[in-house]
Amino acid sequence: MKSENETQLEEVKTDTLGKVGGWVKKTKAGLFLRAIVSVSLFLLVISRVDFYTVKELFARTEPLYFSLVLLTLLADRLLMAFKWNLLIQVKGIVLSIWQGFRIYLVSNFFGIFLPTSIGGDIYRIYYTSKRQGQVEEIAASVVLERFIGTIASAMFAAFGFALMIGLHSQLLPEHNLLLIILGLFMFSLAAFWVSIQEKTLNGSEYILGRLENFWFFRKWLQCQRAYTGYRKYKRALIVFFFLSVIEQGFFAVANYWGAKAMNLNIGLIYFIGIIPICQIIMRLPISINAIGVQEGLYTLFFSRLGLSVSEAFSLALLLRVGHWLVVLPGGILYLTHRAEQKNVLKYPVKQ
Repeated sequence: MKSENETQLEEVKTDTLGKVGGWVKKTKAGLFLRAIVSVSLFLLVISRVDFYTVKELFARTEPLYFSLVLLTLLADRLLMAFKWNLLIQVKGIVLSIWQGFRIYLVSNFFGIFLPTSIGGDIYRIYYTSKRQGQVEEIAASVVLERFIGTIASAMFAAFGFALMIGLHSQLLPEHNLLLIILGLFMFSLAAFWVSIQEKTLNGSEYILGRLENFWFFRKWLQCQRAYTGYRKYKRALIVFFFLSVIEQGFFAVANYWGAKAMNLNIGLIYFIGIIPICQIIMRLPISINAIGVQEGLYTLFFSRLGLSVSEAFSLALLLRVGHWLVVLPGGILYLTHRAEQKNVLKYPVKQ
């Protein structure tokens, strides 16, 4: 006879695998379109690139500054794991910082091959729920993390972009972009406030309650209940938000170190204004791992600050290589701990 824990974990595994499998099947057409977008944008950018310049920039890259890029990106992943731990711990899900960090590296590694960062999030939900169960609570924490992260990115971008325009408005004449960023911040803040209200949950239960016999609607409501439950933990949400704002600075600093590594003369304030905007756009599900999108955004923004297309492309490529190097251990950790994960599913730790 199977124990109650074994049965619950098998149900979680079956449900989550079914969800991932269904998601993959339904997004084949979308994956093809995203591949077209990525390839098209990437080809458009490299058609304007002088590869001799790119080669020279990489040849003279300073190892010290590139090491700082890697350390900053690694510290960012550690901060992400710490932040996420704040959310799941208030729901009674216990993970050490190391376990959270490991899960982040593994999910980020798989996110390289899955369409956009959403693929990495789905794998993080699956990977964590295999050990912990409570798939709805974990999914809710990931959705909340993304929601608050978007608000923090928009606020940070508005602040940095306003400073940047104040310093050198002639370089970035599109002042309307600041209004768009402020609009995004206000909209995302309002949407978050509405989404976490009990009335919103009650409305969903009224509309979808009769459809709970269907797997999708049942899971939707379970996740929404878990998500709405975070209303009770205002202190954790406030701390998480401010840490998310700080996290935006990590991305900006990593890019600044990348520019220093290639001897590109761009001040930190410009990265504070530009990188959060790029991060928001790169998260949109329009490409594969933001390939082509990141390179296009860098050439669009940094060429206005005096960089050539080749220099902006090289900076984007350097940061992409840095990201891959940081998350590569995630693949190694996944292979190393496969046997351990199987043992956990077979012999779950009793609470």
